[in-house]
This record gives sequence, C-alpha cells and structure tokens, in this order.
Amino acid sequence: MKNSLRNLLLVGLLTALAGCASSEIHYHTLTPVGGVGSLLPPARNSAPAAYALEVLPVGLPALVDRQELVVRQDEKIVILEGERWAGALGDELHDTLSALLQQRLVTQDVSGLVAPPKTPVLRVKVMVRDFQSAPGYYALLDADWSLTRSDSPLLAHPVCHSRFSVSPQKPGYGALALAHQEVLSAMSQQIADTARSWMINGEAACAHTQEG
Repeated sequence: MKNSLRNLLLVGLLTALAGCASSEIHYHTLTPVGGVGSLLPPARNSAPAAYALEVLPVGLPALVDRQELVVRQDEKIVILEGERWAGALGDELHDTLSALLQQRLVTQDVSGLVAPPKTPVLRVKVMVRDFQSAPGYYALLDADWSLTRSDSPLLAHPVCHSRFSVSPQKPGYGALALAHQEVLSAMSQQIADTARSWMINGEAACAHTQEG
C-alpha cells in the first residue's frame, strides 16, 4: 500500500514538473542586447539638434496590441502564450523608436518633462497599420507617421508612410525579434532624415530611406 501511494505521488510530481516545463515563457525585445547603437551605422559628425524631441504613444491594431507574440503560421494567426515581448508591444515600439531617434538626431526626448526655454519640440506621432510576424519568413512593419513642431503648429508638416520588411537570418522567434529590430531601425532612419530636412530647411517632403 505504501509503495502504491509512493508511486502515485511520484507520478503526480513528474506530471507537475512536465507541466511547468511546457509552460516556460520566453521573452523577446525590440531593443538589442548591445543597445540601439548596435542597430546604427558608424557615427557621423552630427552636431546636436537645436530642438528637443517628443515621441508620442504608438498606435497599434488591436490584434497585436498585446504582450504575446502574434504570428502567421500556415495561413493562420496564432497568439503564442509562451513567446512574449518584454513589455507591451506598444511600449516596446515607443521606447526603442525614441532611443533610435535620440541617437540619430542627437537630441533628447522630453516626453513627460518640461522642454528647455525657447527650445522647439519636434513631435513624432506613429500609427502602425500592420505589424506582421512570420517566423522564418519575414518581419513586416507598415505605418503612417507625422511630424509637428511646438513653435510653428500651423506650418505645413510631413505626413508620411513607411513599409519595411526583413527576412530573419534563421528560424526561431529570437531571429524574428532581431528582424523586427532591423525593421524599426529602418523606419527610424526615414523619420530622422525627414525631420532633419524639415526642421532645418522647412521642406515637408517625406524621405525615402532604405537600410540594407
């Protein structure tokens, strides 16, 4: 009787351990391990911008506006409980985009802060229309975005569109996250090029920048 009870307890313990193993969660991020600098080309001699930056909260489709990865598998949309972003996807996009733009434009994001006196603030508003993840195939970002400035609210301002897709270098969700990092870096380059031209020359044309 004691042996039977011991065996039942052992089976229950092994089952519980197997359940814990199967529910392991893997976290991914849009910020690379080496920081956003590892996504940028070698630094150029850029003078600090004469304006501050404010990246507004990023809008997302409801389907992907969650922490779990949403992927395409065999023509199906699958929400992966065991594969998640380190934070809410909207926060991941916002924080990484802000860091990339601060480095590209050589300025500070003053979101939630008081900008220095007499310093114009460049506001960046992004609305993601499509955010697709196909492991082993592609990471895609399709977004509309606009720029405005605090000192000239009525000035004609850029309203632009970005669509970038990168193929992961290998299978797996980690490689997929790396591809999304490259996609976001490409969009930040387009935004930075447009912002630099607009803030300096008043040209509201959208830049068409591609990164390899």
